[in-house]
Order: sequence, then C-alpha cells, then structure tokens
Amino acid sequence: EEIGDYGYFTDYVLEEGAKLLGISVSDFMGSGYSVYTSLDSYLQEEMQNIYMDENNFPDDKVQSAAVILDNQTGSISAMIGGREHQGMRLYNRAIASRQPGSCIKPVLVYAPAFEKGIITAATVLDDYRKDFDGYLPTNYKNVYYGKVTVRDALKLSLNVPAVEVLNETGVEYSKQYAINAGIEFDESDVNLAISLGGMKYGTSVLDLSGAYRCFAMGGRYIEPWCIDKITDAG
Repeated sequence: EEIGDYGYFTDYVLEEGAKLLGISVSDFMGSGYSVYTSLDSYLQEEMQNIYMDENNFPDDKVQSAAVILDNQTGSISAMIGGREHQGMRLYNRAIASRQPGSCIKPVLVYAPAFEKGIITAATVLDDYRKDFDGYLPTNYKNVYYGKVTVRDALKLSLNVPAVEVLNETGVEYSKQYAINAGIEFDESDVNLAISLGGMKYGTSVLDLSGAYRCFAMGGRYIEPWCIDKITDAG
C-alpha cells in the first residue's frame, strides 16, 4: 500500500520494524526492506471511515483510538490513533498511556478473583458507601444498588463492589495477573484505587486489547504484533 494510506498502522509498523532491527525509523524507511504485516485492509478502511464520519463524534474536541486484534494469532488487524487523517508520524493514541478507568476492572479485578476462587458470577457483593481504610469509592452519580451479584456489578460497572473484590483478592496478586496479561504498572500503583483505573501512568488501548484477548483464548496471552517478516532488498 502507499505509505500514507493507513497512517497510524503504517507508523506503528515503522516504529516496530526499526526497533526489531535496532536502527532509526528514518534509516528503516530508506533501507529497501520489504515488510510483511498483519494488516487487514478491509477492517482498517472500515475503521477509518467510521472516524472520518463527523456524525460519530459529538464535537471537534473529542478524540478516540481503536485496535482490532485477531484472537487466534494475537496479530493487529487494524489500528487507528485519532481523528487526524493526513500526514505521517501523527500522535498515536492507540499506543499512548492513559487512565483506563473502568475498562481495567475485568482484567485487574474480576478475572484474578475468579482465578483465585474468591468469587463466582453469582457471588453477592455489597453496593453501598463503604470505607476501605480511609478510601471511600463512589459509584457514578452516587447511585447504589445494595446487594448485587458479581455478574450485575460487572455489567453495571459498579465501583464499590470492584474495590471490595480487589481488597479481598489482594492488590499484588491481582496486579500480577494483569501483568501476565500485558498490563504495566508503576511501582507506586499499590492502592485500591487501581481497581477503578487510578494508575500513575495508565495503560494503552493496544495493551488493553491484548489483555482482553485472553478472555477469548482461555487465558492465553500473546503480545500484540504487526510484523510477520522483514526481507532485504536482495
């Protein structure tokens, strides 16, 4: 494809290829290498069409990023890092670290607790204001449901039950599960606030996608990749 056709994906391939070969991106671009990637051009074009449609965004200030992975292989089928469309080396929000918010709950809170045997989908949790040694999490709009099952707590993305589950499972145990699924933490990420995505640096859309892929593949993690092979000009 033309180098600018799939800007964010192309940029990421260039960065990853340069990293694999231990050279700069500019040297890689001028090297004459042939790069075979995991791109699904149909999915990439469909994603770009969605992002180009202004009706999908409430105003010009809203930004977004998206990644599509192949569950079987862990390869990156499509990637978009923002609503900008022209140019190269654009700021790629798909690989930038941001606070993940409630998106981290399945990976950091509920999956480790299932693994440890702390909960089942039918376990009943408390959803009301609670004090966890000085930490007072609140639900969205301060709405509480009383007694709820794990299934409903996850479906409704309730905050207090998530903190309760992390507290029962243990921060270090849960963090190690998430680390094994590709999520990185700062050494200061040691309190219950991480259950709600309160991390020092956060994580990326790409890393979250890789972690969520584990749910589709029986817990098996593969680091997301985009390059199948690189051959030289000869």
